[in-house]
Amino acid sequence: MDVMFSFGFLGSEVGSERETVRFWGGCSIALGIALLGALAVRSRSRESVNDMLLVSFLALIFLIQIPAFGLWMLMLLVTGSAGTWAGAIIHGVVMAGVCLAFVAARKDLAKRPA
Repeated sequence: MDVMFSFGFLGSEVGSERETVRFWGGCSIALGIALLGALAVRSRSRESVNDMLLVSFLALIFLIQIPAFGLWMLMLLVTGSAGTWAGAIIHGVVMAGVCLAFVAARKDLAKRPA
């Protein structure tokens, strides 16, 4: 099986990133599950509280993507390795998705009567 992206640019330090990536992945998955939970109880909770939770979870998901995206881009600039594109693209797509969710929500709020 071919690996989607590689940490080969770390040289002799390959393997040292496992725990950090595992921790980050766990945090990311936990935030995603919390976001799904907030969406699941949306119809049974106060709209303002649920909206605040959704915005908070989306903002946190966006924020934790920034270091990972930045580091992948840095490694792309430093090493020029083709394997770093996939890592940067994955995080960039998540960040773009969150931005699109915010734009769609903003448009929906603008349409609501005051």
